[in-house]
Amino acid sequence: MLNPGKSYESPAERAGRYLRMADQVRDLAWKASGAEVKEAYLDLAMQWVFLADEARRERRAANEA
Repeated sequence: MLNPGKSYESPAERAGRYLRMADQVRDLAWKASGAEVKEAYLDLAMQWVFLADEARRERRAANEA
């Protein structure tokens, strides 16, 4: 959900938020009872990590410009 009170989030802040989301989803995976549910949560966690990596690349590109 978007935070209407915050107008700008830096790539580093976004990466941190994405990694926190990945951690939360991994926790859900370990608590899940079914293998399919665990796998879905772990897949989602990997997507959050991918987004964090993208934000880090964005930050590096901005720093190099």
